Amino acid sequence: MVLGGGRTICETAAKSPKREGRKNFGGAPRMESKRGSLVGKRHYVHPTKEPVWEGLERFLIKEYGYDPTREWVVINGDGAAWITACREYFGKRAFFQLDRFHVAREIRECLKEHPRYRTIRKKLALFDENGLLTELHSAVGTLGDEKKEKQLEGWIQRIESMPGCLNNYRQWLREKGIDMTGMRPWEVQRERCTSLRSE
Repeated sequence: MVLGGGRTICETAAKSPKREGRKNFGGAPRMESKRGSLVGKRHYVHPTKEPVWEGLERFLIKEYGYDPTREWVVINGDGAAWITACREYFGKRAFFQLDRFHVAREIRECLKEHPRYRTIRKKLALFDENGLLTELHSAVGTLGDEKKEKQLEGWIQRIESMPGCLNNYRQWLREKGIDMTGMRPWEVQRERCTSLRSE
């Protein structure tokens, strides 16, 4: 299951002794056309004051038959505290990935004119978190704009506070025995996901 930036539910991958391969929960695109379409689309509105992740997990169990003892959770988000709280709730069953859209946008805003901009973008594209951090650290003090410097330093601190947040979730799922054949990267699916709204 991929839960993501802007509070979205996108795709779930599951493997258990009874179910070989992947299991898609609501929002997984049907690949009949280039645009695709959502299958089993559902909206989750968090109606209570209980932690959002508890409510969402119950929703997934009820609506999709999600099995928290056998299935893995991938959460993609902007790093807001309520989203990163998923790591504590799901523990080792979850992988949190900082939404690459937000990271790429911040890098572009801060570093578009920087001589290392292309190298930095390549590190992000390769899921090379350590290499990206090295490049970002090397750019500190070279921007000539105090606002951009503070923005860059803030992103460095955010990434460093969430080790592994820029690693490849597909690799993590492969290590868990999930066949990733046919799964499109989250970045491609983001526009086709169902909304998870907290009201």
